[in-house]
Amino acid sequence: MSKNQNNPGKQDRVEDWAARLDQAAASDNDIQRVHDTLAREKEQPRGGFPVIPIFMIFLMSGLILFGAIYAVHRSDDFDSLGYDETRRRFAWADTGPTEGPPPFVIGERLYAANCAMCHQQNGEGLAGAFPPLNQTEWVTGPEDRLIKILLNGLVGPIEVRGNTYNGVMPGFNNWSNDQIAAVATYIRQAWDNDAEDVTSETVGEVRGVVGGRTSPFTVEDL
Repeated sequence: MSKNQNNPGKQDRVEDWAARLDQAAASDNDIQRVHDTLAREKEQPRGGFPVIPIFMIFLMSGLILFGAIYAVHRSDDFDSLGYDETRRRFAWADTGPTEGPPPFVIGERLYAANCAMCHQQNGEGLAGAFPPLNQTEWVTGPEDRLIKILLNGLVGPIEVRGNTYNGVMPGFNNWSNDQIAAVATYIRQAWDNDAEDVTSETVGEVRGVVGGRTSPFTVEDL
């Protein structure tokens, strides 16, 4: 009796390894034949891009068209003051100030959009850079002086609440008299300030005095 017959488990392992060797010894032709069979069973990829259903094309075109119309309709010509309540695109703006928000509210919104970045929302400005508007005679004092600053801006050194600032403030002479009056009224009454309203008629008078001047004012000018 052979050694392998005395050990059936070992005999099984020998036969298993022999089978594996037979599989490893498969010829290139056998491998190619198996590969071709598997390839035929799979769906062959198609060139190009899948066809988009026609209704999807119409749907996307419609959405693009709607978005363009909506953007143009709501953009107000992409003007930076497009959401200014004093613009005539609002129905009440043509019927007089009593039909819309009071000047203080309009001024608050204009201030938040155009002035708060420098003078801050609390009116305290930024130390060493932008002067405060709260509790200063430059705001609560003579209204014609404040209007001139709003119309043409201010350049050069200015002392506010004991501190000196030296910068450039842009003017807003492209704003309407109502807008200038609204901002002036707001900053004269916001925070701890308590001064009288500024009317659009007063702004018109000061604008006439300023005339065609385009350069900013200095403290000496004022």
